[in-house]
Amino acid sequence: MKKMLIMLATLCAAFAINAQEAPEAKKAPEKNVRPPRNGGQTMMLERIKKDASELLALYDADGDGKINDAEKENFKKDMEVYKKLQKYNRTLMMLDAVDANNDMVIDAEEAKKVKDAMEKMLLPQGGRRPNGQRPNGPRPNGKRPAAAPKAPEAAE
Repeated sequence: MKKMLIMLATLCAAFAINAQEAPEAKKAPEKNVRPPRNGGQTMMLERIKKDASELLALYDADGDGKINDAEKENFKKDMEVYKKLQKYNRTLMMLDAVDANNDMVIDAEEAKKVKDAMEKMLLPQGGRRPNGQRPNGPRPNGKRPAAAPKAPEAAE
């Protein structure tokens, strides 16, 4: 209880001090102000610096602050492995979504669930058109509607 009262008193004192300070004239943000042209370049350079420092931390085995030839070869080997495995990333994500029992095999039950879900997404009524009808009603006069007229080309 005492801690709560002390915190409450401190909070009230902070508000009182803040209220006594003269409010500074705040500038309204200017509209349509473009960021400096080099803003994107600066952000990109900062990202490169950050990534480079992370790579240095990972591959600088001897801790001298530089990547020597042996460390560079380790990096290149890891990148080759990454390139080979990268194409399987999407497959792994889909497998994780479908494989309910996490055995890395899609069994008949899991495949049926995927098929049923896809049919429900693609067509209403559980994958069937209601009464065999078209989703937007029958075609007028039993024929395909005429193509919309093309817009006239602008004269030069």
